[in-house]
Amino acid sequence: MDDTVLDKMHSEKIVLTYFQWSGKHHRVIKGIGLITLVWTDGTNTFPIDYRMYDKDGDHLTKNDHLRSMLQTAANRGFEPNFIMFDSWYASIENLKFIQRLGWHWFSRMKRNRMGYAL
Repeated sequence: MDDTVLDKMHSEKIVLTYFQWSGKHHRVIKGIGLITLVWTDGTNTFPIDYRMYDKDGDHLTKNDHLRSMLQTAANRGFEPNFIMFDSWYASIENLKFIQRLGWHWFSRMKRNRMGYAL
């Protein structure tokens, strides 16, 4: 699970363009947020689901999209060994959601996080 910003820094009227943090540019830029869920066996990678981040249109957070995509994957019969994502998604709500699916997770944790009691 990951998200990225498709740079649209010079756009004037492109739909779904918002100011958001770009890891590539290490600053806030204007761009389109793309949230992706992929499956990999370490060699091959296949897209499973994706969402465009439209905070004004659907009023969902990136974490809402994460949980929705994981639920869709579960409904489709996916049974991953681990769900991997960066520390941005390592909230207690997301971790408990993954646990309720019966899956395991692997992520870096933010420095300000204390131990979780799931």
